[in-house]
Amino acid sequence: MKYLIVAILFSPLFSLAQPKKITLEDLYQRETFKVESFSGFHSMADGRYYSETSLSGIIKRSFFSGDSVETLIQANEIKDENGTMLSLKDIEWSNDEKKLLIFTKRERIYRRSSKAIVYAYDLLTKKTVKIDTV
Repeated sequence: MKYLIVAILFSPLFSLAQPKKITLEDLYQRETFKVESFSGFHSMADGRYYSETSLSGIIKRSFFSGDSVETLIQANEIKDENGTMLSLKDIEWSNDEKKLLIFTKRERIYRRSSKAIVYAYDLLTKKTVKIDTV
């Protein structure tokens, strides 16, 4: 009897809850279902350190203590062919962690596809080179 009373009291609430339909605008324009990522973080190959991107550059930190170990790259070191500083918000490390791909003006095309202006930065020579794309 107690369950019947509870069901009768809450049944109007369930009938009012109408499921909202998903639209194309929700998917592609409003990005309602966009997965948030943790950008600016890269686990280093040795498993003891990670790199963190900040406004001042890319810093190597210890997983154990969280302390800064060294500054891998100063932000003002990385410039395009006109001498303009490049943003380090969208980067990708090489497997040996000696080079860095820097993506600028990235434009999404479809799902995981995009186009961008890409630069390669060599940590040893401290040179930035624009990669020509086809």
